[in-house]
Amino acid sequence: MAVSILSQKGEKKMTEIKFTWQEKVNGESCIDLKEYGYFNAEAILFNEENQNWFKVRGSLITCPKGQNVAIIFDDIELFVELLSCFNLKNLTAGEIISLPWLTWHTESIPKEWEY
Repeated sequence: MAVSILSQKGEKKMTEIKFTWQEKVNGESCIDLKEYGYFNAEAILFNEENQNWFKVRGSLITCPKGQNVAIIFDDIELFVELLSCFNLKNLTAGEIISLPWLTWHTESIPKEWEY
């Protein structure tokens, strides 16, 4: 499990946990977002002070209504709110992604697209 602490100017420190090659081979990094497509996760980022949400960095394959081909977004983030608070610090990326979600969103999908 690769763990690193990240922070940008003016932001709180975020812990990053990358998916291992074994988690990727096992399909633990692939997230089925139903009608919105499939998300291939690379890493989980979270703030240790607020562990009821996290960010997932990766790529999205999606196909909104009216499109004849799939659209791929590389290097985007999903924001995930968990059903309840968990201690994410001691979990692997695969374990975190499999926790029960309350909701998710991304700023990368245009709001006018319909699914």
